Amino acid sequence: IGLLARDFDRMADELQRAWLQQTELTRNVSHELRSPLARLRVALELARRKTGDLAELDKIEMETERLDELIGRILEYSKLDADSQERLVNIDLGELLSSVVDDVRFEFVDAGSETKIEFSSDVTCTVSGYPGSLRSCFENVLRNAVQHGGKGGNVRVQLDTDGSRAVVAVQDQGGGVPDRELEKIFDPFYRSTTTQNAARQSGGLGLAIASRAAMLNNGTIRASNSESGLRVEVCLPLVS
Repeated sequence: IGLLARDFDRMADELQRAWLQQTELTRNVSHELRSPLARLRVALELARRKTGDLAELDKIEMETERLDELIGRILEYSKLDADSQERLVNIDLGELLSSVVDDVRFEFVDAGSETKIEFSSDVTCTVSGYPGSLRSCFENVLRNAVQHGGKGGNVRVQLDTDGSRAVVAVQDQGGGVPDRELEKIFDPFYRSTTTQNAARQSGGLGLAIASRAAMLNNGTIRASNSESGLRVEVCLPLVS
């Protein structure tokens, strides 16, 4: 029994070390990719000055922006996977959500998107959590809903309570995903295998970041299909 216990301790130490190395490697690689990406942008701008606007340069710029966004998501996810440097504080969930909705509305709606974002709440909720990661959770859920919620559709954000929990529900009108994929969409880099959900095949990290952030704040996250689209609920324990 003693030998078995030592084997388990050694295995646990090795797994912990491997996990830390993987997290550090992901963070370092992502940081290193930022430098050539910055040089690529400079080269692109110089090429525009010499040749003018070309469709090929526009395509390069678009792909550069997508790569930059993906690197940013990877860094965000690896940061959540490391020990949080934030301190637990009491958070007014209504104020936080209102701020997140305003930011995402400015990001998408004011940039030309036809999607409308509605936020409603009749309750006052205070939770104990990490403000940065909690904001990241809701931003990523809401961005996902706006991006894949159907052209010109509405995205509804509802804050309510259920016993000792605060419940934040984000509902889009994008048609949902197959039931068998409702849990998988929170896995990093998961891509739907169905053609009808090709629009949801983006970087594959937004909902993974949201799931990790919810867990760090002692919450849960789940997705379900409704008549109009995907519904994502985040539940957090209320401060008693």
